[in-house]
Amino acid sequence: MAFQECDDRHRIVGDAQAEGLSGEYEAIDGGRAIAIAYRSSRWNLLDHGSEDVGEDHRSQYYGKRSAMWVRLQHKEQSDLVVFFVNHHGPLPVSHGGGCTGSATAHHIMQVIAGNAHTDRS
Repeated sequence: MAFQECDDRHRIVGDAQAEGLSGEYEAIDGGRAIAIAYRSSRWNLLDHGSEDVGEDHRSQYYGKRSAMWVRLQHKEQSDLVVFFVNHHGPLPVSHGGGCTGSATAHHIMQVIAGNAHTDRS
């Protein structure tokens, strides 16, 4: 699961479990109020990271924006590996702050290219 504008990932997962979400979950902080949670009873965390990819415009400035990623391996099907990315885009929408939307997208693609591996490690 991916969260944006989330300062307390543990509260979000805990609230969901209190409402009936089953399974054991781990939540990873990506910084800059983004997070990823995964079902740790089914997946092993292989690696994770976060990189800045954009920045809000001064008219609606909250700061820099990151793309975070995780690489997970299924516990029962070890040949099944997932690479998952979460991102909260710069504000205002379609403005891109100091960068255009296409520059932010390019930076996200660089994060993916540099971290999504086919060797399953």
